[in-house]
Amino acid sequence: MKKSFTYIILSVSILLSLCSCSVSKKEDKKSEEVSTEQNGNEDNEKGNDSMINPWVDINEEEAKKGMTHPFKVPDGATDVIWQTYNGNDPSESEVIYNQLLFTMNGTDYCARAYEGINEDADISGMYYEWTATEDDKLSKWGKDGCDCKVSSYVKDDNDSNDRDAMLVEWYDSENSIKYSLSATGNDLNGLDIAVVADMLYEE
Repeated sequence: MKKSFTYIILSVSILLSLCSCSVSKKEDKKSEEVSTEQNGNEDNEKGNDSMINPWVDINEEEAKKGMTHPFKVPDGATDVIWQTYNGNDPSESEVIYNQLLFTMNGTDYCARAYEGINEDADISGMYYEWTATEDDKLSKWGKDGCDCKVSSYVKDDNDSNDRDAMLVEWYDSENSIKYSLSATGNDLNGLDIAVVADMLYEE
C-alpha cells in the first residue's frame, strides 16, 4: 500500500515537472518571438531613416542670404515654407537651389530658383503631359520685362492625376538663374500664373 502511494506521488511529481518544462519552453519561444519582432521593427526604422528628403527646411533669412534676386512672399500667402536642396548653406554654396512653398486662394504653389544653370534645364519637378503651352511675358522680372513659358494641364477623368496643374518658367540670362513657379489645385481655370510670378518679385 505504501509502495502504491509512493508510486502515485512520484507519477504526479513527474507530470508536474513535464508541464512546467512545457510552459517554460512556450514562454521562452514567445519571448524569442517578441525579441525577433522588436529587432525587425528596429531594422525597419533604420531602413526608413536611410530615405532622406533632399529638401531641407530653412528660414527666410537663410534663403535670401546668398540669392542674387530672392523671392518675395506674396501678400495673402499661407503655409509658407522655405527650403534648400541637399541642405546647402546659401551663403557658402557655389550652386544655390532654393524653393518657396505656399498656399494662396486654395491653390498650392512651389517657386524655385537655381543659380548657375543653363536656360534649358527643367528645375520644376513637374512631370505632366501638358495640355497647352504658350509664350508670355513677366512685367517685373528683368530690365524691360522677361519672356516666360506657361504650361497648363487640365485633369482628365481617366487620368490618375486628380488636380489641375500650371507652370511658368523664366530665365535671368545676365545672372544665369533659372526660375519656375508651379501651381496645383482642383480648378485652375482663370488663373493667370504669370501675374503670381510677378508677385514674387522683390522690389
